[in-house]
Amino acid sequence: MGDDAAPTRTLPQPLPTPTLTPTFTLTLTLALTRALTLTLALPLALMALYQVMTLMLVVEAVKRLFFPEVVDGRAMFTISVIGLGMNFVLMGVLGHNHGHDGAHGHSLTLTPPLTLALTNPNLNPNPKP
Repeated sequence: MGDDAAPTRTLPQPLPTPTLTPTFTLTLTLALTRALTLTLALPLALMALYQVMTLMLVVEAVKRLFFPEVVDGRAMFTISVIGLGMNFVLMGVLGHNHGHDGAHGHSLTLTPPLTLALTNPNLNPNPKP
């Protein structure tokens, strides 16, 4: 009766923790450093410019609210009709060729040449039926 003992189970041992050691160093040239600086500084400068312009518009709007100026109605109407006409001309030139199924993604996407070749029947030797 020596077989009454429960069999022993060995638990899996944890894997050793890998150590991360850098194998290379990154050195930036002066031109690359300047390019990175401009890449980061330009959006910040534009954001500050937009905020200044917005503040100027708000100040001008508040001034006109308390001290209204006389507006030439005929000149305003003429300029608005010219602007509306230009919008219609540009809508015809640029087009608006997509369906209105509820999805209105008007983002700019760059199409790779391979995708363009596969979707253009003039460039694709084996078009889908």
